[in-house]
Amino acid sequence: NNLENLFKSKSEKSDKEYFVSQELSDYKTYKRVEKQIEAIISAISVGQDEKAIKFLNDLMQMQVNTQLDNTYVLKSLCNIAKKSADIFRFDFESICLKLAMDISDSDQWVLIQYANQLKRFGEYEKALVMLRKAERIEDSSVIKSSIADVYSQKGDFISALKNYKDIIDWDKTPTILTAIADINRRMGHFDEAEKSYESIIQKAKLGEKEFLESELRSNVGLAEILKQKGELVKASKIYKQVVNQCKDGIDLCHYNLGYCNVLKLMGSFDLAYEIIDDLIQKFPFALRAKFIRGSILGLRSKELEGLLDLPEIDSEIWKEWIGHYIKGLILLKLERFEESQNFLIELLSKVKTSNEEKGLLRMGAALCFIGKNNIKEAVEQLNNISENGSYFTKYISLVLKLHIATINKDKENIKSINLLLSKSVHSDTDLICAIKAIRAGDFVLAIKYEANALLKAA
Repeated sequence: NNLENLFKSKSEKSDKEYFVSQELSDYKTYKRVEKQIEAIISAISVGQDEKAIKFLNDLMQMQVNTQLDNTYVLKSLCNIAKKSADIFRFDFESICLKLAMDISDSDQWVLIQYANQLKRFGEYEKALVMLRKAERIEDSSVIKSSIADVYSQKGDFISALKNYKDIIDWDKTPTILTAIADINRRMGHFDEAEKSYESIIQKAKLGEKEFLESELRSNVGLAEILKQKGELVKASKIYKQVVNQCKDGIDLCHYNLGYCNVLKLMGSFDLAYEIIDDLIQKFPFALRAKFIRGSILGLRSKELEGLLDLPEIDSEIWKEWIGHYIKGLILLKLERFEESQNFLIELLSKVKTSNEEKGLLRMGAALCFIGKNNIKEAVEQLNNISENGSYFTKYISLVLKLHIATINKDKENIKSINLLLSKSVHSDTDLICAIKAIRAGDFVLAIKYEANALLKAA
């Protein structure tokens, strides 16, 4: 689309009669480039990387030899990078963006795409440097929105909101309104977020075209609020409607991942496995889907099969740390405490995540410390968890604290925690079993049930 727009723009600016032959030549070149890009994406989609690299080199050589500047080769590289990310080939996306940066580190769109990738890898400060550089070339709402999104992913919600609201007509732009609603949801301001989501959905239903694309995402936002509150049946119904309405593509993949996370919390492991297995057939490089499948196998008491199913991970980029985390939890279930330490405790110092995700990591580390009988370190991890979180993660945290208090024979603490647990309106079979095991003094069994609860939340 970017290349096609370039040719359309050139056509509009040219004298029609004088440049007709040049336009035809450009269009033929465009169609040839389009086919080469399709061939590259087709190759990487089945893991034929050597063939893709050859096609990429041929394309770059052709464009460098036939164009007066680097505009077209940069657009092609950005186009391929975007299409690579859409099929979860983030490694090939990196190759394209690094090549683009080598050619020109002052092209605005290259900087924006490179910053977006850095953001996904958790390199927030580097991403902001790239975006500030792009902003100096020419300010735009796209750059401001990208900066705000980096702050949001980082967990700096105040800075994110400020940057979103610095954008002209932010209060009339559906994508920005949805992003702000997402922030309010993550901050725990559910009433405000619900009001925004429902307003967007209503405008879409009234036929306001610019709001149509944000309707599904707003419904997902409502489902996530229900999940946070523990209203899982309602959340699953919304997710089911969303995945049925969504067309094929990366959005459908993300919505199915969210749906499966709700099903895991509900204990609907068979349906979750069926959906995720089908998703992996369509998106074989979607690591997050493979991680979820591994966690479901662990939850179905197929721990060894789950360990074998988890893909090998070379780095902690994007959400790949979840694969290490799930592996560590499955190892805990198998009472392989020393091995689990490599994936739960050491992971804390390596990965860059938001505060929400950090809380989940800390609970995994705390459980590992309990398994190793290092109670002091377990207490420290739980004390560093943010107050914000879903009903479920708060429930897990309370059970872990009960576990520690029972080991320490701290009667006063046991009494206060039991009181808090008795007030909970939600229940989970694994955590109920964990509480019974803790009270019976069977701490090893309790760890297995607590690990199951964390696998559901991962």
